[in-house]
Amino acid sequence: MYCRKCGKDNSDDSIYCVDCGTNLNESGSAPQGTAYGNNNRYATAPQKSTGIGIILSIICVGFGHLYAGVITKGIILFIVFTVLIALSSVLIFPIFIALVMWIWGIYDVNKTINEYNQHVRSTGNPPW
Repeated sequence: MYCRKCGKDNSDDSIYCVDCGTNLNESGSAPQGTAYGNNNRYATAPQKSTGIGIILSIICVGFGHLYAGVITKGIILFIVFTVLIALSSVLIFPIFIALVMWIWGIYDVNKTINEYNQHVRSTGNPPW
């Protein structure tokens, strides 16, 4: 049975949620999702792996954001990063901006995937 507060899947005989401690026997609204079967279980969107997102961002800026589902941001970051790398063959300072952008991209994809997973855990649906 899914917790109506945090979305955690608990065993059917649980009284309290193992994640947040909410009483599962109290009446209240169920988490958003698609009901299936007769046992009040709800299908939730799959969570994203922060490890995969970080590895993709290490490979190339923007790839982790694409994995996280933030498509526009991922494409813009990839294009800007590619332009900065191309300019660094002529000028010296774009490589430093690209390095800062690469580090920020790794941090931001971690934050973005954590926000995505928190939203999926609380509602059962992806935020975007």
